This record gives sequence, structure tokens and C-alpha cells, in this order.
Amino acid sequence: MADAMTLSSDLSDQYREHFESQLLTYAVQATRKAEFGQKAPLPKGVGSKQISFFKYGAPTDTQIADLTNTSAAETLSGSGSGDAYNPIDVFSTTGGSADSGVRQLSLAKVTATLQQIGQVVVISDVLNNTEFLNSLAQATKTNGEDAALKCDNIVKAELCNSTVPTGSSDTEGGSTMFAGTNISLTNDASGARALPVTTASDVLDVVTQLRINRAPEINGGYVSIAAPQVLRDVMRDSDWLNAATRSNVGALYNGEVGSLYGVRFVEDTNPFRCGSGSAGAIGGVDDIDTEDSEGVAFCTFFLGGEAFGVPALSGDSPMSPSIQIVDTPDKKDPLNQVVTVGFKTMYTAKRLTDAYFMRLFSTAGFSGL
Repeated sequence: MADAMTLSSDLSDQYREHFESQLLTYAVQATRKAEFGQKAPLPKGVGSKQISFFKYGAPTDTQIADLTNTSAAETLSGSGSGDAYNPIDVFSTTGGSADSGVRQLSLAKVTATLQQIGQVVVISDVLNNTEFLNSLAQATKTNGEDAALKCDNIVKAELCNSTVPTGSSDTEGGSTMFAGTNISLTNDASGARALPVTTASDVLDVVTQLRINRAPEINGGYVSIAAPQVLRDVMRDSDWLNAATRSNVGALYNGEVGSLYGVRFVEDTNPFRCGSGSAGAIGGVDDIDTEDSEGVAFCTFFLGGEAFGVPALSGDSPMSPSIQIVDTPDKKDPLNQVVTVGFKTMYTAKRLTDAYFMRLFSTAGFSGL
């Protein structure tokens, strides 16, 4: 029998780089929510577990000067001699006095703590002897898809704070709305069954609130991350059928299915869900076993720009995703019967501006098979 191909003797650095690139590709393609967050590079310094995101100040007109007013012009020029306006003359460490025409750039730093994640996929010696490269490619794909799911769950938990809302709004980050009317579910024994399905009218309500909040757009509009069950209801609405722009014409994002009222809808098979529960609550967080006649509450995200931040997985940081392949015997595998293909990286998610995203809770009309 021919010797098995081993990483140490037969696999070049180019192959290693190829599989690390594939790992990153699988992870990025399968992650829906992170695509729409502010990206920050992973730290390059060894030992640092903090990552920084930045928020700019909201628009304001309090520092705008009336340059046509004589007294203001004289104040701005510093002498009243008709010299050209020089903002440096009135600049101060506080950004100038009111109406001075000088606004200091406001930049707030928000930090988050990274967590290290990783796993190992085991390849048997039988596969190693026959289909090593194919097995290595499949193990890389498995790691990449699993990493994407983990990262997506981290983002989901941060946006919802893993909290089931009990009223028309809550304090857990982001504004919360319910399909239909903004009913309170507190002490509602029927739980999620009290919620209607999402309609085009609900979408318009959410967009209106984002506009009121002056949430910045993402590539010219807002983005909704919605479960297939929720999208089914929206796409059956007459407003969608009459007015929506259906993809794939002009689609910008993976999983995009169409747009309505300036919102691009992206299908998400890893939504935040709540079970039907009992009196006083919608139910358990991410309860995936209640998609039955009792109904289930889905959380649909509507995102503006700069709502949250995530690490940029690509880059030259030592914390970037990396492949670890072990193909030598040790005391736990003295007969060298397995090859392990693992990955590790650092990840986190952080809400930046709660007013720039909305959460819409609804049930769904699809009952399943």
C-alpha cells in the first residue's frame, strides 16, 4: 500500500494558504448578519483581546454661523476689518462657542472583548490513505460553515441580547416593534399566537421609524434580515406583488430576494426565534421546537448603517482565521489513525447605535410539512 499523503512531507505552504483562504471564503459567504456591520481590524499585538469601533457625532446645526450678519462676520474675522473668515480665530478645545461656525469632529470609541473560537474535524486514516486532499477540502468546508454559524449566533445574540421582549419596546438595545399594532405581550397567555404575520404595512412602519431616527443607509437603502417563513408572508402581500423589485436583478447581497419601500430583503436561515411559551412571556429564546399549531415568534432585523460592529476576518493579524493540521502520531493516537483539521480565530459583535436598527416580532403563516 502506498504511504498516505501527509502535510509535513507532501503538502506545501501554498496548499496551506489555499485551504486557509477557502476557510475564510466559506465563513464569509455563509454569514448573513455580519456583512452589514462596521468592520474593524483584528488587533496585531499579541495578548490584546480588545477591538475598537468608532461612532461619529449626530448631525447638528448648533455651530453653524450666519456669515451674512455683520456683527457675526466681525466676530468671526476677529477684528471687524473685513478680513476673510478664519475659523482658527474662534477655535477652542470645546469646538468653539455657539454659532461660531466651528464644530470639532466628534469621534467616540467603543471597545469590545474578543472571544477565541475554534474546533477540530477528524479524518480517519482510511480517508487519509485514499482521498486526502478531498477530505482536507471537505473538512475545511465543514469548519468554515460551522465557524460562520457560530459568528452569526454571536451577532444575533448581541443584536437581541438573547432577550424576549415583553412589551412594545424594551431596554435591551435597538427599538422593538410588533407586527400589526404595537401590542404588549405581557401576561398574554396565548404568547406568540397573539401576533399576526408580517405585512408590507409593518415594513413601512419600520422604515418610517428608521427615517425618524436618521439611521444612515447601507448602499442606498436599509437591509432586512428575515427568516424564509417571514419572507413568505411579505412576498404574498399585495403591496409586494404590486410594487416590489424582485431579485435577482440588481441584487447586492448573498441571499437577497427583493426590495420594498427602500429595504433590501435578505433571507436568513438562522433567525432569532421565540417559542409560544406560557402566560407572561412569548417563550424560550431560540426555541426551535415550537413551529407547530401554537405558532412561533420570529425576530426580523431591519438594519441601517453603523448599527453594530464586527471584526474583519481577513487581514494579517495573528488572530485572523487559521488552519491547524496535525498528522503525526502522539500518545493519544499512537498508531497515527487520524488526521485533525482545525481552525481558530477571534470574534465578537458590539451594538454601536441602537436607533440605527429595528427588531420586528411576528408570527408566520407557514405551518411546515
